[in-house]
Amino acid sequence: MKAKCTISNLIFSLILIIVPLYFEYFYFNMSQAKGHVYMIGIFFLFLAAAITQLVCQFKKKNTEFHREKGSFFFTEKILIIFGGIALISSLFYESFPYAFWGTMGWSVGAYTIITLILVYFLLCKWTDRQKVSLYKKMLVVSSLIIFIIGILHSAGIDVLYMHDGIYEAQWFDYISTIGHKNWYVGYLSLVFPFFYLSFLTAREKKTKWIYGFMAELSLWNMILCDSDGIYLAMAFCSLFIVPLFKKSSSYIKDTSLMVTGYGLALLLIGHLPVFTLKVQAMEGISRQLLANPWGFIISVIGLPAYILCDKKPLKDIARSYLGNILEALIALLLLGYLGYTLFHFDDSWGTYRGEIWKTSMDIYRNLPLKSKLIGVGPEMLKNYYAPLSSHRSLMVLVSHSEPIQILLTMGLSGLLCWLLGWGSLIYQYFKNTFSDPEQMAYYLPMMAYLAQSLVNSAITTNVALLCVMGVLLRLQIIHKAM
Repeated sequence: MKAKCTISNLIFSLILIIVPLYFEYFYFNMSQAKGHVYMIGIFFLFLAAAITQLVCQFKKKNTEFHREKGSFFFTEKILIIFGGIALISSLFYESFPYAFWGTMGWSVGAYTIITLILVYFLLCKWTDRQKVSLYKKMLVVSSLIIFIIGILHSAGIDVLYMHDGIYEAQWFDYISTIGHKNWYVGYLSLVFPFFYLSFLTAREKKTKWIYGFMAELSLWNMILCDSDGIYLAMAFCSLFIVPLFKKSSSYIKDTSLMVTGYGLALLLIGHLPVFTLKVQAMEGISRQLLANPWGFIISVIGLPAYILCDKKPLKDIARSYLGNILEALIALLLLGYLGYTLFHFDDSWGTYRGEIWKTSMDIYRNLPLKSKLIGVGPEMLKNYYAPLSSHRSLMVLVSHSEPIQILLTMGLSGLLCWLLGWGSLIYQYFKNTFSDPEQMAYYLPMMAYLAQSLVNSAITTNVALLCVMGVLLRLQIIHKAM
């Protein structure tokens, strides 16, 4: 058992520390480089796991996998099918090694998909629940380093000399060790909800301060990354957090403090001279918020709410009505954003995502029936996008949308699995499977990741962290059921 726990700890270290912090001096290859580190690291760890399992079997130890009460097995079955489709898709493609390793894309080939599914089941089985606090600390440490580097890069300080030789116009598009700002959105969408919920539920004062500080640093990076995908992620996962406000007025009070922190971040970023060049280079929602007095307005709303939340009858009113009002408001904002997008969607939408998605649909329509069903192979779109790359003078390797990427690379069967998997997780939420606030600390990041994945493609750093969130959620559910 000690060897199994050691291997489990090493896998968590690989995913939470080594992969996120690893970087190379060729920015476009950052995602691929992280993918290679994961591939090599997980190979040796699985080799050690296989030897350990054989030793256990030889010694006739009980190694059966018992299904504890409270697990979401339908989603897990879908995961297995999804991995099978990834393997079949790569086997049927004319160049199996490229599809298996993902070398023509961002290294999320069949190997990465299958090993992450195996990682999920192995960690669920071998993880010592007493070590979960250690894994949280790992995430805090690695995120702290990444956040500080991200803020300094936005202030024009190249901490690790990673911008040497980069095009001046792209200087602010690459942030911290994660790489491009769209990749950073996926990372932020996973870590901010975790830090925010951990801040709400922390019992010790020191722990609460740590998670509150990390959540505030997350907000700074969310503003500075200048990608609208992060707002889509936060709006969607907010629909799942609002009902928790009815359970405790302290959640509303702490959220008011977080809102105040966001307003102050907007004020400081908008007025500190070190961020002037960054703000001038920004184009999205964050730029609009910084260009107008929204920082002051949000702070003015958040601070009084924080002060008055403990006052009766405001406490009872907030618990009874505020959640429903916020949920309706968020839903209206999402619908409004969707409607606005539909009316203004063209080739240039989302940094030419519109053109990429239209091209993707044309590619799918022209695929043979076999490829329509099982795809052309994971990460095998480079040649299909070659005319688009030539037209835009930019190398397009992926669809910049996970569902579209899966439709093309793993076919209709892969997309159906993707939809069923996420749909089953959402269904479990409405069945009150994840009713505990501590469970929501792992569930919310997954929902935020889902929302941003509609406009971004997967990279190893983020899908590996998503896997870890799934493991910790499952362990939390099992712990509560015991």
